[in-house]
Amino acid sequence: MRKFLIAILLLTTAMAVFAVENDDYRVIHGLMRDGTYTIAVDRMTAFLDAYPDSPHRKEVRQLLVSACLSGRMYDREHRYAASFVKDYCPQSLDGCVSVILFDATAFYLEQRFPEAEAKLVSIADSLKGRSPGTMKAYHQLSGDVAYARKRFQDAVNQYNSFLKLGMANDVRLNLGIAYYHLKRYRKARRVLSRLEGEHFQSPELFRYLGLLKFGKEKYEEAAAYFQRAGEKQDRLYEVHTLLKEGKPADAYALFRNIVPLQD
Repeated sequence: MRKFLIAILLLTTAMAVFAVENDDYRVIHGLMRDGTYTIAVDRMTAFLDAYPDSPHRKEVRQLLVSACLSGRMYDREHRYAASFVKDYCPQSLDGCVSVILFDATAFYLEQRFPEAEAKLVSIADSLKGRSPGTMKAYHQLSGDVAYARKRFQDAVNQYNSFLKLGMANDVRLNLGIAYYHLKRYRKARRVLSRLEGEHFQSPELFRYLGLLKFGKEKYEEAAAYFQRAGEKQDRLYEVHTLLKEGKPADAYALFRNIVPLQD
């Protein structure tokens, strides 16, 4: 009878611990859903300490990397990502692709482009059979890293691979600009004009449409685009349109309006 009571007590205790663990697990997901990443990180680290044998341990560790990235805690993100890869992917990176993508994204946001690229290269052979979402994230980030490093042909290749899986206006914008820098002006014009026709608003879009018009010697139209872009750099481009139109006095007046003389 005593053994039976002890067994019942142990079972009841285990069930109570399991219920608390599941409650903590649900709280973590709620915090992630609500975007309260700092609190989520604290709850996840506490969860991992409290439940070393939890069946949710791997998932929580992956969420921890994601929460640090979303909360811009990049040093912690790198540390947790490296620990995750070490524990779960010592031989092959196949099971760590998402975490390495998070890590590459953190390096990119820190403008540490060589490290971001090294992470992307490390998983290039592990992408077969991945979900469309993972593939899109890989191609967009690879394109953005190449774009930032001014390797515009690589950026074009990656952005086009992304666009075969889905649409995103920021990807299309960067694709058009990359074509411009490759001097493939017809393709640049086609991509950027479609964005304009869809009422996409971006200073960069208007700047490069202005530059395309400037290259065609359509200076009045170029100036209109530069005015819509509205940045100081674009107003200086507008000065060039006035010079090309043979209006040096107007060009000088605009230049002094943009860059006033000191008193």
